[in-house]
Amino acid sequence: MVKQFLALIVCALSLAACGNGGVSGFVVSSSVSGSQPVGLTSTWIASGGGSSMAYRFNAARTGGPLRVIYDFTPEGIFEWTPIDEGDYIVTFDARNNMDGTIESKVFEILVEPIATTEPIVFPTTNPLVALFGVPPCEDGSSVRVLFRPVGATDFDSTDTKECVSGRSTNFYIAGMTEDTAYEMFHEVLNPARTTRVIGSQVLFYTGIIPAEATFPTTTIVSPLTVSSSIVDDIILHTTIRGTPGDPAIPFATNLNGDVVWYVEKLVQQAQSALTRPLAGGGVLVQNGSKLQEFDLGGNIVQQTTIERINEQLLAVGEDPIIGTHHELRRLPNGHTVTIGYVERLFLDVQGTGIIDILADMIIVLDENFQLAWVWNAFDHMDVSRAAILGQTCRGGEGGCPPSLNLADVANDWTHSNAVGYSPGDGNLILSVRHQDWVIKIDYRDGSGTGDIIWRLGEDGDFTLASMDASPWFSHQHDSNYISNNHIVLYDNGNTRVANSGSGNSRGQVYLLDETTLSASLVLNADLGVYSLALGSAQILSNGNYHFNSGLIDPQNVYAIGDEVLPDGTLDYGLQIDRAVYRSFRMPDMYTPPLGTN
Repeated sequence: MVKQFLALIVCALSLAACGNGGVSGFVVSSSVSGSQPVGLTSTWIASGGGSSMAYRFNAARTGGPLRVIYDFTPEGIFEWTPIDEGDYIVTFDARNNMDGTIESKVFEILVEPIATTEPIVFPTTNPLVALFGVPPCEDGSSVRVLFRPVGATDFDSTDTKECVSGRSTNFYIAGMTEDTAYEMFHEVLNPARTTRVIGSQVLFYTGIIPAEATFPTTTIVSPLTVSSSIVDDIILHTTIRGTPGDPAIPFATNLNGDVVWYVEKLVQQAQSALTRPLAGGGVLVQNGSKLQEFDLGGNIVQQTTIERINEQLLAVGEDPIIGTHHELRRLPNGHTVTIGYVERLFLDVQGTGIIDILADMIIVLDENFQLAWVWNAFDHMDVSRAAILGQTCRGGEGGCPPSLNLADVANDWTHSNAVGYSPGDGNLILSVRHQDWVIKIDYRDGSGTGDIIWRLGEDGDFTLASMDASPWFSHQHDSNYISNNHIVLYDNGNTRVANSGSGNSRGQVYLLDETTLSASLVLNADLGVYSLALGSAQILSNGNYHFNSGLIDPQNVYAIGDEVLPDGTLDYGLQIDRAVYRSFRMPDMYTPPLGTN
């Protein structure tokens, strides 16, 4: 009776209508039966139900909201690695794509604690990541784990989690070097943080990175100085493929260039990239046709697909997308934003005759990776304003979708590469690379119209106070608010270099007066190299800046991450012998840079 009631609840909460008898022969098998410990990966296989089936995997702690873990996909194999103990409801939906009918199956799983009375640490499949269990702490308190190499002075720290009476708390420990002994303690803080309790010491020995997990060479090109931000002592590198057949593993290093984290499951193929780190640990990844969140242990936390997004876009009358690209980012309200390729045919626009034009769509997904908000460049921008340097795309070319739907060649009109969040008003900014603009879009945390509020850049809406002969950015990357009225970005400078025949990329910070539409350059740092593509920008804890020149010398590809002082002086620099889409300076693996979340 209880399971029948739960099935009815699942049906009512299902994100598609429940069918009556449209699915038969649907079965689910599992590698566990009734229970599994915290941190164990269980495998679930959904099959049957007829032809043209899609399966969805959902989970919820008893009493909590049902969460979509894997949205509808024809792939029926799901891995689940819960890190929080408790009683869970796990549900599977089988949908017949021919008539839309759905059948659901419900399972009850007990996720058992690994720590009951004393702290404990376990290795994971990753030699640089440990699983630390904290026994139950007082309700209303908070807890974190401190860790350091044996004999070191300073501790690193995990994020802080709230204690729940009678329930253990668990952490992935990440940011450690290989073949090293670490001491770990958990720290419990009372609500006023006036007292703390330190748990007993636990020792952990990291493993050795296997030979098959290869990383590019790192070289310190400018050493640390007294002005360097030693607080931001981890660099997360989101590498891309160097040569065909040469996979790129996202990895993090310390400031000496030593590897302190990687996830081999995130081997990136074409059209894939680690896009952003997450607060509390974990990363967002575009992995071919999949959009994924991974935890620091390398386990999938949530996933949807391009095909599933297109179902929802078509249902609301929007253009389907060819794929997503460049961006997957968590917004402050818990929603996730990405950019999709969209194309339309036009007559005598940006050329003579029928022209295929490739543009961008901003797609916002809710906490269950369901469509929440859409913005289409075709509906809000002047399509007669062609790409500044006249770029075109063929399917499969660098920076282009794997294929085009409407023609062999398309005008690559916008080629946007980053969505930023405006903390002062809840709107979005979009870095539109091929228009040499950053535009602000009326989003208002999901209630906005999508209208363009302003355009920043050459021939845009702002006047710029600067003595520089070519002050404006061009073909920029990674524009982010770092305060309510400051934006940092990476100025690749393609248009400036094309017009003058030479030049370097720059790190820029703009102070904006959005009332008078006036801007001034707070920072305009010559980075000493020209990166024709890729790049990222952020502010550091001490007020310095980090700029990643991601693609230097296409014949002998390398990247440099520079720390830049507020006066434009280059400080610490680390070279990576591979193209790097973005890099992030972080104080630990749990705290993303300001402006990235």
